[in-house]
Amino acid sequence: MDHYGQMAMEFSRDHRPISHGQITDPTAHFETMGRQIAAELVRVRDEILGGRRPDEDPAALRTRSSQALAAAREIVLSQHPAFIPETETPDEADGDPDARRYRDRLTAIGDTLTPRS
Repeated sequence: MDHYGQMAMEFSRDHRPISHGQITDPTAHFETMGRQIAAELVRVRDEILGGRRPDEDPAALRTRSSQALAAAREIVLSQHPAFIPETETPDEADGDPDARRYRDRLTAIGDTLTPRS
């Protein structure tokens, strides 16, 4: 799994627990997603970069390419659905007992990590 697939999987696990729990094969799902994100990044980078400028030396082209890739990452990752948190909380999941147990476990973990006054 590439970097972007790993990022999407971790974000999904942390911020999209309901959707994440419904994925039957997370490894395959996020491997495919990572490849799609990487391809989109290259497409957007190339669009931002444009063609080589007259009299542009290789170092200047590398710098522009790096800047274009950074901008492409910001654009693609901020707009990709995989990086948008769920708005529904686990206890709003139609009374799903598994979601409620999940929420209760998260609350218990949070209680153990929160310093008491």
